[in-house]
Amino acid sequence: MTTGKTKNDATSATYKVEGTLVPPPQGPDYVVSDVSFPDPISYGQSVAFTATIKNNGDTRPINPSSVNFEINNGLTQLKTDDVAPLAPDETAVATSYTWRPNESVVHLVQVCADSKNAVKETNETNNCTGRFLHVTDTVPPTISFSAPLSNVVLSGGTTILKVSATDNEGVSQVVFYVNGARLGVANNSPYEISWDVSSLSDGGYQLTAEAIDVNGNRAISSPLWV
Repeated sequence: MTTGKTKNDATSATYKVEGTLVPPPQGPDYVVSDVSFPDPISYGQSVAFTATIKNNGDTRPINPSSVNFEINNGLTQLKTDDVAPLAPDETAVATSYTWRPNESVVHLVQVCADSKNAVKETNETNNCTGRFLHVTDTVPPTISFSAPLSNVVLSGGTTILKVSATDNEGVSQVVFYVNGARLGVANNSPYEISWDVSSLSDGGYQLTAEAIDVNGNRAISSPLWV
């Protein structure tokens, strides 16, 4: 094999190997070739993110680099991990800290290779990638009667039915029932309605209430007898 510069100019950047012009090495090029995590997840579930970093360039850098994990354009910073210098086509795996979303929406997970710009690359614009994480809410509300008291004797024209209802993301409405028949709806706290008892026959009546949260999860109270 004979190797020599095609020009006498010592600064020439083109070499000839067995008659073929070969460009000199261009440098490293770090990319995030894969980001993995379970999707979707349930509200309250913790999750960790794994990224594969690859050197798509043709040179192994001298300096180590860093990998940064963040959520929703940097609103939540998860972790910056160190990566040893990678040879061409070599990969490394980095893992974030665990994270627990506090709302059931779609979150953008972003990972950037060489996040501190420690490595001079042939392309400085392809270091980052992102994936969406879908968080679903399956937590039902809690609901219980606060008025009237159990086994109370009703009298007069109207009685106030009142419940305590809470939810991790918000209660949308409460539906009241008497003996299984729908009586009325309360859309705002305090969740209460008036019940006209003036024409009721003597006897026992079963009261129940159903809370529906903003994501459609439902819960029914224990029955209350009056």
